[in-house]
Amino acid sequence: MPLMIGLAVRDAVSEIFGVETGLKWPNDLVTVWGKVGGILVEADSEVVVCGCGVNLWWLEPPEGAAGLVPEDPGPDAARSLAESWAGRALLRFESPDWERDEYRQACVTVGSEVAWDPGGTGLAVDVAADGGLVVETVSGRVTLHSGEVRLARPRR
Repeated sequence: MPLMIGLAVRDAVSEIFGVETGLKWPNDLVTVWGKVGGILVEADSEVVVCGCGVNLWWLEPPEGAAGLVPEDPGPDAARSLAESWAGRALLRFESPDWERDEYRQACVTVGSEVAWDPGGTGLAVDVAADGGLVVETVSGRVTLHSGEVRLARPRR
């Protein structure tokens, strides 16, 4: 679900703000300036709650973070973005295919050196059918399903 929501948010940001973004596996929205958003999905046996925080405008962000646009987009921007990505996410959830190829193309993690705990390192080479990150290591390929991955060297 976080990957599908990432695609929905990415599309909404492009349409509303004209800003192209990438997706850092599994739940970050990034631009060439830095991280501009994050996705959170929590579930129990009956309910799934999805949320997304996006820095629309940030005058002086800390290193590694950024805003989408250089000036305050106004009071209606956040609501427009939320309605757009939520609607797009619902449409994606109804589809039998989660658009894995589209996610691969948007994923800035694929092609990057990554590290994870405890002590794993390798090159992210693909996104698995179940959404896991496929990493080539010195010992062979592994598929990660945890959010503990760090980019060792970002591609963008």
